[in-house]
Amino acid sequence: MWANRKTTGFTIVELLIVVVVIGILAAIVIVAYNGITNSARASAIQSDLASAKKRIELYKVENSTYPTSDAQLSIANIKASKSVYDTAQNNFYYCYNTVTDEFAIGARTVSSTAAYIINSLDGLKQVPVADGSKTCQAVGLTAWDDPNAFISNGHSTGGGWKSWVK
Repeated sequence: MWANRKTTGFTIVELLIVVVVIGILAAIVIVAYNGITNSARASAIQSDLASAKKRIELYKVENSTYPTSDAQLSIANIKASKSVYDTAQNNFYYCYNTVTDEFAIGARTVSSTAAYIINSLDGLKQVPVADGSKTCQAVGLTAWDDPNAFISNGHSTGGGWKSWVK
């Protein structure tokens, strides 16, 4: 009687193979998604920095000097895609060298997966670290606390985004 009975369905081995294949595909999709997300964040920061450089150059044309205060930076009307920036610490640095009349802007993405610095003389550069000192060094200063520097963090830890970053 038992020998004549037909069973239908999948065996446990077949089900396990399907689960393993789905797991592998899910892992591939997650890795690809993270890569695309990081690339999009980096592109947004590159665009923001290029736009900020143009706004600061326009400010200089209209006022004969680069911004040297948060109020002047606010007039420059700098915009940023705030959600793509690392806000766990200071970020979106503006550094002006009062002696050489040059500026630089540096920023890094969420989780610090990419960092960039752009200055008044050169184009955008990807760098290992974009902090206040590295940004000021891009315009010939020793560090963020150099006496010839005006520096402003567009985002400060505990203080959030400054009003000059729209």
